Amino acid sequence: MRNIMRRGLVLGILLGFAVSAYGQEGLRDRRRDPAGGPTPPATQSGDVGTLHRPLAAAEGTIWNTLNIPVCWENPSPVDVLERGWVRAKIAATWEANSQVRFTGWGTCTSSSRGIRIHISTTDDPSSLLGKKIDGVPSGMHLNLTGANCPLASHQKCIEAIATHEFGHALGFAHEQNRADAPAWCRDKAQGSDPTIYMTRYDESSIMNYCSPTYDNNGNLSQADIAGLQFWYGPNPISGVPWRPDCRYDAVLFQDKNYGGKALKLYGSMQELTIESFNDRASSLCVPAGYGIRIYSDKYYKGASWAVSGPWKEPSLSAIGWNDRISSVRIIDLRHSPPVDVYEAQHECQTDVLIFQHSHFKGASKILKGDVANLSSYGLNDKVTSLCVPPGKTLTLFRDKDFKGRQLTFRGPKFIQNLSGWDWNDKVSSIKVR
Repeated sequence: MRNIMRRGLVLGILLGFAVSAYGQEGLRDRRRDPAGGPTPPATQSGDVGTLHRPLAAAEGTIWNTLNIPVCWENPSPVDVLERGWVRAKIAATWEANSQVRFTGWGTCTSSSRGIRIHISTTDDPSSLLGKKIDGVPSGMHLNLTGANCPLASHQKCIEAIATHEFGHALGFAHEQNRADAPAWCRDKAQGSDPTIYMTRYDESSIMNYCSPTYDNNGNLSQADIAGLQFWYGPNPISGVPWRPDCRYDAVLFQDKNYGGKALKLYGSMQELTIESFNDRASSLCVPAGYGIRIYSDKYYKGASWAVSGPWKEPSLSAIGWNDRISSVRIIDLRHSPPVDVYEAQHECQTDVLIFQHSHFKGASKILKGDVANLSSYGLNDKVTSLCVPPGKTLTLFRDKDFKGRQLTFRGPKFIQNLSGWDWNDKVSSIKVR
């Protein structure tokens, strides 16, 4: 134990000194392979780090329970066979590959919670995602006629449609709504846009209208399964387990011995709350070529501990860090001196960008020069995150026309949440130099 603590302390001192002395922040490209087959990290300079979790989800929609009630609002003896197909198919897909269990399946009452299914004869799209559907009358519409479906049989059509709709009920948005979907596919965008991209665009996802086969023939893609298991945990008897590869990825695990939900870390995270991982990690691994520094508080504050890879710690309790991690810095040791690695958009390599939401999400704007009033972009008092490339300097002002309190960042700088500087949603004008 003392050797472990001593090694962590020494490396922590070395890593902390090297990074602060260098004062630079690196980027790694978002374009990596999905969880099913990661490639080793690229070695070229100027590369950009990111998180990869298959499926595209909407923030704030993932259920906090693994047992989700289901009921039918208008069942009849005429559709008893089709309702049986639906229940069996959901059990064979979303349930079989995760720890989620859909319970009940009886007739709804006025007080029924969970997913309330209205049997329809038309293809009415679901507008609510994940837990936002909880208890909403007619929150899900299911067409049990199978009309306008090109699959081989009536049953196949019913099963495919239901599996797609239950993906929405779990919090997953349409793949074609992603900004990185092909232009011809984005023309088919419908419903809520995803705010959390879990992998690169997945053509075969059951949530993709542009799949080569209708709703992927009613089957989950490998990326669908990986994303499902990230959010809701793998089913031990699924036969298709997904685990991140510690040879290539820094990973936090919810349970000891690398069990439970897993969070891949391809970039430093000022706060783990957005990933629902704050104070929840019990084991971790770090690949060769990278270091990790973990903090007890968000914004890289509080007690800290650091180590270089390759490293695997099956129980954070052994070093006094179980369920204590609130922020994480990922350090690329292949550079001399080492550099912090951040998740950011590829354009952050060369341009100043401001974002409406934290972690470089939401409405954004590239700034080529000074902006006297952010109202012209619809972003007055709405800037939450930003990036400043090397060679650029950004000065924020509380008031328009470059007045009031000010805060300056010199690039490279990648700020995932301005709350750490007490500047979240408080910027009215900006100077760029």
